[in-house]
Amino acid sequence: MQHLFSFAALFGYLALLSVLVVWNAWVEPPENLPRLLPILALGLPLLLVLRGLLRRSRKIYQLAALLAIIYFTLGLTDVAAGDLLYGWIQTIAALIWFIGLLLYLRSTAIRE
Repeated sequence: MQHLFSFAALFGYLALLSVLVVWNAWVEPPENLPRLLPILALGLPLLLVLRGLLRRSRKIYQLAALLAIIYFTLGLTDVAAGDLLYGWIQTIAALIWFIGLLLYLRSTAIRE
């Protein structure tokens, strides 16, 4: 089951990263900023945890769970601001990532 949970976490992670890059680069790029700026601002924190996610490091999974909450909140903020499609896709991807992370952490917890 650990592999399934890890796969779900990676799927949510890659979906979130893909949505952020594609949306900010091609679908709806910012008008007053260079395209690279929002991609770096939103994508760099995700890239910092990639190595640990691929190696299945519990500490990075814990850190990534906190990061997923931030992206979940950011998605809900976009929904509230009126950018419905982008906000809901981002929220759902962050939620899948978060649930996969928590299930993996729970399945690999040391039992006493």
